[in-house]
Amino acid sequence: MSVLSVALLSLALSGDPETQAPPRYVRLVEVDRGKTIHLQVAIRRFEKEGAPDIHLAGAMHIADPSFYRTLQERLDSLSLVLFESVKPSGTGRPEHDLSPPDDDARVRMTKGRIRFLASAIMQYKELTGSLPTELGSIAERLPADTAALVEVVLEDAWGHPLQMAAAPARTRREFDVQSLGADGRIGGEGYDADLCFSDQSGLSEEERGKSGGLQADLADALGLVFQLDAMTHTGANWRNSDLSIDQVEARLGESGDSADAVFSSISGESVLAKAAGMALKLLSSFSYGNAVMKIMGVEILSRADELLANAPGELKDLLEVLLIARNDAVIADLKAAISESKDLDSIGIIYGAAHMIDLEQRITSELGYSVKDETWNDAVTLDLDNLGIDPKEARFLRRTIQRTLETQLGGW
Repeated sequence: MSVLSVALLSLALSGDPETQAPPRYVRLVEVDRGKTIHLQVAIRRFEKEGAPDIHLAGAMHIADPSFYRTLQERLDSLSLVLFESVKPSGTGRPEHDLSPPDDDARVRMTKGRIRFLASAIMQYKELTGSLPTELGSIAERLPADTAALVEVVLEDAWGHPLQMAAAPARTRREFDVQSLGADGRIGGEGYDADLCFSDQSGLSEEERGKSGGLQADLADALGLVFQLDAMTHTGANWRNSDLSIDQVEARLGESGDSADAVFSSISGESVLAKAAGMALKLLSSFSYGNAVMKIMGVEILSRADELLANAPGELKDLLEVLLIARNDAVIADLKAAISESKDLDSIGIIYGAAHMIDLEQRITSELGYSVKDETWNDAVTLDLDNLGIDPKEARFLRRTIQRTLETQLGGW
């Protein structure tokens, strides 16, 4: 696969947009004879008699600040919002598991919970300047979305409380997080053996809350903002409706290596992601390089659906799992919310726009809804006269990128 293919895949996996004919959730609009380009994303409203309205809000994970302000205002006004955010391993809701966990799965889940709590402890320290005295106090000082996850993973997968303890001297760590295994007793062998953070690798900068990963680096390089930095997903009406990494891995039906590679690339932990991050920083230091990145970015983002649809072989299967399986979780949560609460008059779903075509089809076919109206919001606006390069060069660059995309799609 070419370098361009890798770049396209990274953008597609970020949950970004859809442009394939109808229904569309992303489009490029040109004004003033093509001097200004607007990359727009749709919010589509659905209605059904006797049921709450559903607002499908396509999202981009990097965009202009005004785009996120508009989304935040619209979604905060709704009764319930189901949002996208893949959770750390071990923190997924049980109803999203494919089957009841066996002891092997409980070991994996517990290790994930231990690591997540270790990450939360370090974020707590960054905010307060000191370590917490007990695990139960962490949630009080963390952002609400992180705190909500902490509150549901204070026990291991066997139902025993996880414990914060001093780390063994050999590890040179400030603390340890421990599970006493299946039997809930110190020591033991097999599934009864203790599980400790001190036996795991150290936390990455992102896990310590010091880095936003590749997507945040891309946003900085393009002079845009990252969704998680610009929006608050913590209101009383906001609910995470996504799978955890281990639940995605279970759906892949593999060892987990391929899923780890995908998520580490997105988060910025892989060698490829680190190299891409360095390239982004280098390009952004030159005005011409920044202009090239912005133009290339809007062209690629506007066609991400075609990239997904035309991905080759195993790669396409992987992308379908990452999209469709996560949509299964959203639809299940949506159906439960409609049936369990009669007080809801509106439900929003904010997911990467690549998810929207499948979600729309299922909302209309499975739930009997129909489209009422749609709104298009500017996600990224480019003024070609003010990009720091000659407008003629900018237009030539756009045509070159478009032809390259056509060639790349035809070669897959």
